[in-house]
Amino acid sequence: MNWILNFVKDERGVEPVEFAVAGLTVAGGAAASLTTIKEDVQTKGAAIISAVTVDAG
Repeated sequence: MNWILNFVKDERGVEPVEFAVAGLTVAGGAAASLTTIKEDVQTKGAAIISAVTVDAG
């Protein structure tokens, strides 16, 4: 039982873990944002192409 209490109370290495969690959170948010931006750019690009396209027939 003591080893469980010692493990819970031990704070060595906590700071690097916090940095890793923060980094993963930022990376996940950036990935989600870039995916949304990519989809918006693709939609706008398709709209511009269809507006500019002239029927050659």
